[in-house]
Amino acid sequence: MSNQTLIEEYPGIISEIQTEIKKLENDTRVLNKLYVILDVLHDEPINDIINKHGISQGTAYNWIKQWNNGGMEALKRKKVLKVNLN
Repeated sequence: MSNQTLIEEYPGIISEIQTEIKKLENDTRVLNKLYVILDVLHDEPINDIINKHGISQGTAYNWIKQWNNGGMEALKRKKVLKVNLN
């Protein structure tokens, strides 16, 4: 193996990559939710859906509830943690 640099680095590249990874991970979560919603819309039995996607029944119903309460945008929203400062 030579000492040749395989990737040209520049200041901030690692941070940029990590930021992009975070965005894509979130997109993947939304995509998984949409696959579940699509299966529900195709009248697949809920037990088949949870087995197919490897999620719990509670998770499936939470995603369905999110969809019913706000559609696509509701599936994209991140939960906000409430912090009690008392």
